[in-house]
Amino acid sequence: MKLRIEDNSIRFRITPEELERLNKRARVEASTKIYSEDGKSVEGEFIYAITVDSEDGPTRCLIEPSFIMLILHSDELNILNDPKQEGIYYQRESTLPSGETHRFMAYVEKDKPVKKRKRPENWLEEK
Repeated sequence: MKLRIEDNSIRFRITPEELERLNKRARVEASTKIYSEDGKSVEGEFIYAITVDSEDGPTRCLIEPSFIMLILHSDELNILNDPKQEGIYYQRESTLPSGETHRFMAYVEKDKPVKKRKRPENWLEEK
């Protein structure tokens, strides 16, 4: 699963295999970890997930310091399973007490399968 965050929007890109897992297990999850230089401990981890609400509650997004999870209503999963659909949008608009409007959007996009090419890892300043 890939994640892109820009301003007040989040885009999840899921592969066909991840969509299949979401259908079977009602959850897909990925994480990014930073290990200590000696490799003995995890110094930081960021988890991102998509899950289907087992009680059919409304679609919503939870954001915590090291965690983002989009919780889907089952109707949204049905849309994702439609081969004609590229993905689903979750949009939320709030009016703050100051009168300012705040918009948030999450998008789940079906990633098209691509052939993976073997590319060497290029580390910074490595020649």
